[in-house]
Amino acid sequence: MKKRFAALLLTLSFAFSLAVVPASAKSEETQKPVVVQTIKSTPETEKELIEKFNLKKPSPDAKLNSIRIIEDKSYNYREDRQITPNFQINGYVFEETGRGTLHGSTPIVETRYFCSKPSGCKSQAELQANSSVAHQFSATFGGEYNSVISAAVGYNVTDSTGVAATLVLQEDNIPYNKTWICQGYAVHNYITFNLYKEFLGIKSKLGSGTTTKPIPNRIVATDWFQ
Repeated sequence: MKKRFAALLLTLSFAFSLAVVPASAKSEETQKPVVVQTIKSTPETEKELIEKFNLKKPSPDAKLNSIRIIEDKSYNYREDRQITPNFQINGYVFEETGRGTLHGSTPIVETRYFCSKPSGCKSQAELQANSSVAHQFSATFGGEYNSVISAAVGYNVTDSTGVAATLVLQEDNIPYNKTWICQGYAVHNYITFNLYKEFLGIKSKLGSGTTTKPIPNRIVATDWFQ
């Protein structure tokens, strides 16, 4: 499970564009283009990207075209939820060891477009997510400590969060006789931690783990040619 989380970490160096805009934007402020991290796939990098981001092909012959992620600098998770380095509750000590963002491994929204023009096609896809996405939790100890971890991170680690977000994707080079498949995934904030039991000032390590919670208004998009 830890290996899966590590594979999902968004630590690549991205190319930046201004191509994607939330379709549901209403006010003048939200209608401004937002910065999107775009990773273009090539035959040489496709396998590496699929493994790095833990992606699943829509079909065996599908070819990855790109990965697109909205860069939301208005939301600072560390400022939103500061955890004391050694958070203590009922004789337990929660020690945060890391945090960041990652994307889910299962699509929560998908659209398809088939190109029937011999000269190729241009198309726009709207990915509109409106789903309840489960929090992800893994640890080297049992579920009897879930309430302790939930108190430390500020949410129920076994609950779910509603994700409502819309992205509009533009593609100008869809090959003839191919289907353009666009998929949207939830974006999660994650925290890694150690948990200790303390008695008379002596700490005994119970184990370590990772917990994630989806960001309600963000998704990451991948698109494929099939």
